[in-house]
Amino acid sequence: MDRQQLRDLLARLHQELATARSVKDDEVGGLLHQVVDDIHRVLDDGQEPSAGDAPADTPEEGETLVDRLRDAALEFEGAHPKLTAAVEEIANALNKAGI
Repeated sequence: MDRQQLRDLLARLHQELATARSVKDDEVGGLLHQVVDDIHRVLDDGQEPSAGDAPADTPEEGETLVDRLRDAALEFEGAHPKLTAAVEEIANALNKAGI
C-alpha cells in the first residue's frame, strides 16, 4: 500500500470521526486524533514520533502507532463499529507498510 492509499484511508477515518460526535469529545477521541496527527507526520516526514515528542501518557515507551490505534479502537468498538472498522483498516495498512 502506498502513501496515497494511506492518506485516502485517513480521509475516511476523518469522515467517520465527524459522524461519531461522542468520540470527538472524550479522552479516547483525543487519543485517536493524536494518533491520526502522528500518522500524518509519518507520511509527510517519514519519521515516527518518539515518547519524548508527545505528552507523557502517549505514546508509551515501545508503543507503535499501530498499537495506539488498536488500543483506541478497543475503547469505542461497541458504540462505533464503522469507526472501529476504519481504524483497523488503517492499522493493518500501517503494519503492512512497516510503519
